[in-house]
Amino acid sequence: MTSSKKDRSGWRKLLPENVWAILIGPIVVALTIAGVLALVKALTSKEPEPELQGLDPVVHNGPAMFESVPAPSDPELSASRQTDKSKARIEIRLKNNGDRSATLTSAIFTIRKQIVVTPCGLGAGLAVSASYDVLLPRRAEQGETVEVPINQQIGPDEADRFVFRVGPEFSERDLGLILVYQLDVAVEHDGSDEPAGVGHAVVALPGLPPEFVLPQDPGNPQSGCEQDALNNLREAARLDGVRSPEFQSILASFQG
Repeated sequence: MTSSKKDRSGWRKLLPENVWAILIGPIVVALTIAGVLALVKALTSKEPEPELQGLDPVVHNGPAMFESVPAPSDPELSASRQTDKSKARIEIRLKNNGDRSATLTSAIFTIRKQIVVTPCGLGAGLAVSASYDVLLPRRAEQGETVEVPINQQIGPDEADRFVFRVGPEFSERDLGLILVYQLDVAVEHDGSDEPAGVGHAVVALPGLPPEFVLPQDPGNPQSGCEQDALNNLREAARLDGVRSPEFQSILASFQG
C-alpha cells in the first residue's frame, strides 16, 4: 500500500483522490467555452455601417429665362444666355439609418430616356453656353451616366439635402428644341460596390416650352409639326419619374 492510500483513512476515504481536479476542471472548461464564444462573436460581428435611405428627389423645372450678354464671336453683338435662376434643378434627399457616418463621394445621373420635342412657331435666336453642375449629353444613349464628384457627410440618424443645376451640352443645332431627360439618380458613398438609389426624375431642358408653342388641341393637330410635338409630349407623359409641378401640369394635357 502506498503512502497516499495510508493518508486516506477515516472520512478522507469518502473524497475523490484528486479533489482539486474536480473543483478546478469545470472552472477551466467554463472559461474555455466563454473564450471561444467571445472569439466567435468578435470574428462574426460587423463594424457599424452607414445605411442610406434615398427619398424621392425634388425637381424644380420651369420656363427658361434668358439674359442679354455679349456674343463670344463679336462683343459688339448681343446674344442670350439662360439665367441661373431659371435653370432646372434636382434636389437629392438622403437619410442615414445606420450607426456610422456616411461619406458621400459622387452623385450619378443615369439617362434612361431622351425625347427631343420641336415646338412649333418658336424662333431660335443666338445663344451662348452657360455652366451647370450636371451637364447632360445633347444626344444621349440609354444607360449613359454622368458622375459628379461631391464631398458630403451624413451622421447616424441624420438627413441631408443638396441641389444640382442641370443643363444639356451646348449646341447651336439645339436652339429652339426642348430636350426631355428621364434620369435615375444615385449616390456613391464609403467605397460601397452599390450606390444608394435616390429615385427617378424627368426634366425638360433648357426649360419648359411656352404654352403658345404647344399643340392647342391635342385631339386635332393642325400640322405635321404639331403632330410630331404631340407624339413626343405623349411619350414624355408616360415616363416614370418625379417632375416639377409646372411640367406635370403641361404633360397632364397629353396623357392617355
